[in-house]
Amino acid sequence: KTVKIPEIYNNLTTDKILTMEFIDGIELHDLKQIKKKKINLKPILEHGFNAILTQVFVHGFFHADPHPGNIIITPDKNIAFVDFGIVGHFDENLKSKSIDLFYGVIANDAEKIVDTLIDLSNTEIENKDELKYEISDLLGPLQDNDVRTVRVSLILEEILEISLNYGLKMPVAFVLFGKTLITLEGI
Repeated sequence: KTVKIPEIYNNLTTDKILTMEFIDGIELHDLKQIKKKKINLKPILEHGFNAILTQVFVHGFFHADPHPGNIIITPDKNIAFVDFGIVGHFDENLKSKSIDLFYGVIANDAEKIVDTLIDLSNTEIENKDELKYEISDLLGPLQDNDVRTVRVSLILEEILEISLNYGLKMPVAFVLFGKTLITLEGI
């Protein structure tokens, strides 16, 4: 009810051109028009963020490039996502492991995070204790913060960077999801 996904015109779409329904409205980056129309962005952005999480964790298929030019505020003050040129797909295993990873961050459980990262990458590592120490070191400052003020995307980005340093390679869809979160938190 609060999110519009444009229809795809398959008969006009090729491998190189995605043809979608026209969505009327104001692009999210057009702050001048948003202010002029006195649009309250808070509920709109909440709907958009919830829509991405629903796409990922319910449908397993998500818009992986939700920058302000790809998000439109419709005349009825709903949100629309356009340009599905980059999408991600989460199977049940990836959904489950991602949730485990987020729980690990929230619970400050470096062991859970490391075990989940190893499962996600499907790689064995020799220096698991060192990785756990680095993740613990990263999580330490979060203990004193309200979880609502933590930028999950930045934590995820740092965890992925540390993982790469240990030779753990994450599935492409998970990296796309991380990029999507970074973009959304930036918005």
